[in-house]
Formats: sequence, C-alpha cells, structure tokens
Amino acid sequence: MLSTEDALRTLLPLPREQVPDWDRSLKSPNRAFYETNALAFNQAFFRKNLLKCLIALSRTSLRGTTGYVGADLGCGAGPMTLAALISTQPTHFLMVDASAAQLRLARRILAQFDSGRYLSLFQAAIPTHLRLSTDILAMASYWASETKSDEVNVGDLLMVHKLFLVVDDPEYIINLRQLMPPEAVLETDHVQFKVSGPLEALIEGGGGRFGYIFGRGFSARRQIL
Repeated sequence: MLSTEDALRTLLPLPREQVPDWDRSLKSPNRAFYETNALAFNQAFFRKNLLKCLIALSRTSLRGTTGYVGADLGCGAGPMTLAALISTQPTHFLMVDASAAQLRLARRILAQFDSGRYLSLFQAAIPTHLRLSTDILAMASYWASETKSDEVNVGDLLMVHKLFLVVDDPEYIINLRQLMPPEAVLETDHVQFKVSGPLEALIEGGGGRFGYIFGRGFSARRQIL
C-alpha cells in the first residue's frame, strides 16, 4: 500500500511560485474556471486536499475497509479517490465530474499509482437528486459547498446511500450534520492540522482546517420502523 509521504512527494512537482495569481476567483469556482485552471489549481492545492481526505479516512472506521465499490462525486483531479486507494481496498471506483480538464488530470495523476484497473471516469454534472445503487459508498470532497448545493438535497442524497464520506468546510459539515436523523450512525469531527518537516513545503499554507462526516447506516431504531 502506498504511503502518504510517497503520494505527496510524487504528485505534480511544480514550485509554488510558478502558479499563476488566480486565487481571488476561488470563492466561487465553476466548470469554466476548472477548464482553464485545472493544472494550476491542483499544482497548488491537490496535495493539501489529499492530506485532508487521508486524515478524515484515518479517523473513521472506514480505514482499511476492503471489497467495496466507491463513487467520488465531483471528483476533480481525484484527491478523495487517491486517499481511498491509499487507505482502503476497493474493488472499483467511479469518478464523476463536470470538468473534462479535471478528469484528464485525474487520469494522469492516478496513472502514477497503477490504479487504472480500479477506475471508471465519467464526465457529467451531478444533480443532487442523483440516485446510485444503495450499496455504493458515496464520497465527496468540497463538491457540495463549491457548487452551492442545498444541504437538504445533499443530505437526502447521502441518506439514501447510508454509506457516505464528505470532507468539506467545517461550517458546511455542521449544517449537513444537523439535517441527519437521530438514528443515523455518524462519525464526524472538525480538524485543524499543521505540517512540519520536509513535507511542509508541499502543503499550501503549511496546514489548514476542514470537517468530515462519515455515515455508516442506521441504528436499530430505524431498522425496526
């Protein structure tokens, strides 16, 4: 299994100072933004987003899970998918994103880790009324908040699947948590992290903050109803 340090060191080597100054538009990125800036965005932020997903996975009971099918909704260049391939052993992963540029980059990144046999990539906008098979583990990192998806619709989508992991802004995770029924079995937290040593130069800002919520079914109360 690939180590976190190996993954962070291998990805997209490019000095931070070569990244164009487009940060002002990051508050509301859209498909057009990513078609133009996919490479620069991921050279600046992919490692940081990957580390967030790895930390979230390490703190949930999902870590080490084997033999499941996952779906990365709004996958971008694939930080959540790669984190899942590092931390778990899926049989297959579906990657879905509206941006062709992001998906091309995802294929390029994940090819570095000989993961092609696990993956199917689809270019498509993701409606929040999407319904996948209920035995698929639905994952998302920053898809919902970036697209300004309504938390109620996203919550409905996730609860249909019962198994889901969302990594996003802490405030969005709080809102999402409040929509979940009391019988939902959840693992959730907010994380602030700082990277030191040789890896510090690889992580934009040297650290960051995020929230996560992992849903793993319903309690006996819901099953009886």
